[in-house]
Amino acid sequence: MIILIKVHDVFLYNNQKYEVIEVYETGYCEIKRLSSVGPIELIHKKDLKNVEKLIMG
Repeated sequence: MIILIKVHDVFLYNNQKYEVIEVYETGYCEIKRLSSVGPIELIHKKDLKNVEKLIMG
């Protein structure tokens, strides 16, 4: 199943809530964990194939 990822989508990833900050044409996304002021992470959309989208943007 392909999940469309857009900016401001919120989803569960590694049992944590994350928000999509930016989506690039290369397939990479910048994501930020909502429960901390930690760093922004760069991941590829293929790594999001088993996530649960919480809020559709």
